[in-house]
Amino acid sequence: MKMPKKIVVFVSLVLLLMLPMRVVLAKGLDDGIVLVGENYTLESGETINGDVVVVGGDVVIEEGAVVNGSIVLVGGSLTLDGHVTVDMVTVFSATAMGSEAVVNGDLVTVFGAVARDSGAEVDGQVISTFPAPSVDIPVPPEAPPMPEFPLLPAFTYHENPAQKAFNILFFSVMIGGMAMLMALFLPKQTQQVARAIVRQPLVTGGLGLLIIVVAPLVVVILAVTVILIPVAVITALALPLTWLFGVIALGVEVGQRFTGMIEQRWPPVLTAGFGTFLLVLFVQGVGQLPCIGWLFQLLLGLVAIGAVTVTIFGTRPYPVPAVTPLAVPPADSDEQPAG
Repeated sequence: MKMPKKIVVFVSLVLLLMLPMRVVLAKGLDDGIVLVGENYTLESGETINGDVVVVGGDVVIEEGAVVNGSIVLVGGSLTLDGHVTVDMVTVFSATAMGSEAVVNGDLVTVFGAVARDSGAEVDGQVISTFPAPSVDIPVPPEAPPMPEFPLLPAFTYHENPAQKAFNILFFSVMIGGMAMLMALFLPKQTQQVARAIVRQPLVTGGLGLLIIVVAPLVVVILAVTVILIPVAVITALALPLTWLFGVIALGVEVGQRFTGMIEQRWPPVLTAGFGTFLLVLFVQGVGQLPCIGWLFQLLLGLVAIGAVTVTIFGTRPYPVPAVTPLAVPPADSDEQPAG
């Protein structure tokens, strides 16, 4: 397997996620097929001569169907019971391989889950993760050394704006990919957290501030006792996970409002990934502003942590819907005539 070629393919497919298109190309069974935002099914007994590339849709290859090429899926689900003669690559997707599934090439899974029957055959390599591409960014020349003064030590200042911009972009893409997984496996819980943020931003932000203040004290108190050290570690790890859950939930809300603004209906996986990418990219960009950038990031983090906590990771709605009491019929005030 040639790694550089697949790196180019993966980066190109991730960029396709940001395009508000519906169908890119669909030539037919003799030339392969490329779809964006649509599902594809190859029925039993059918054969397609070419590659099957689907972005933001579901792919079903039934038993007895043959793909004389590769399958590439980004942001969807793949059910394979047939035969693939080359490679099968899934990115941010869930894959299910039946007992009759056969892949003559490699099986590559990037940020996804694979349920593989014991009878499924893969002749090539099985790769469950993929290394991030390395980018060589030129470093600007060093600044000339400062003149030495009696009371001030000399120092050399290094700054690489290109590296900082790349880090922000790469971090936004990674969080957007996690949002696609969240929308795939926990759609209801994500919506519950987003609804709490939109409806009660002040309450969730206040609760997040309280947690930020109290959590370090709780971790220190638990760490004093040797027996409770594992609990302290779990508590310390739960805080960043809570922040990540809340930010992704808010990103899903941003994606839904964006698609509504442009009057488009994207698959939920693409909406979640694109909205979270925009949100994180914007927040990271604002965070570079001096003096006030950190404050915006802090407020967003407090609201996200509070919303996840008040909904218990999206398992219950907030605010809790009010229960309307049953109407009691009024008593008859007319006096009965005396017999």
